Amino acid sequence: MKKTILRVLCGLLALVLVLLLVPAVLIAGGMDGTGEPGGEVLIVLGTTVNGTEPSPLLKQRLDAALDYLNTYPKANCIVTGGKGDAENLSEAQCMYNYLTAAGIDPARITMEDRATSTVENLRNVRAMLDTNDVDILSSDFHLYRAGLIARDAGFIPSLIPAKTEPLSLLAPWFLREIFALYGYLFS
Repeated sequence: MKKTILRVLCGLLALVLVLLLVPAVLIAGGMDGTGEPGGEVLIVLGTTVNGTEPSPLLKQRLDAALDYLNTYPKANCIVTGGKGDAENLSEAQCMYNYLTAAGIDPARITMEDRATSTVENLRNVRAMLDTNDVDILSSDFHLYRAGLIARDAGFIPSLIPAKTEPLSLLAPWFLREIFALYGYLFS
């Protein structure tokens, strides 16, 4: 009886490890991004705003977006994200404010400020664009799922990573992303 219980517990533990390991490998494999930036349309995916200021994660995305927009001065940018309950303004508005304060021409930035998820962000942006070749910028841990969602929305994306630092910030978001990936795949 004890051997049977031990075998069942070992089997369950092995199953849990596989269920965590497989998506972790996929997510980690996508953290460097894919494709070559086209330099025409950049979609920046939103995340938490602290009051009216970008969270550390959003600031990392915005700093990567600034690098991109300065590298591709003819590129247009779409910032995405609606207003959460604890936010004083939409994620898109916060990103617009940050980028324009850093010197990006407001005429280059369009806001998608209604969505509450990556799926909604990319579906709404898809309806705004005539092209399906886009560059999508998000946190490195989020790129694998963002790429799946973008392809499902009809985009041919190049994925641009914003490096998540420090490592202590990456760990909880990476674990959350494993469960978000399952949520997307089984929705």
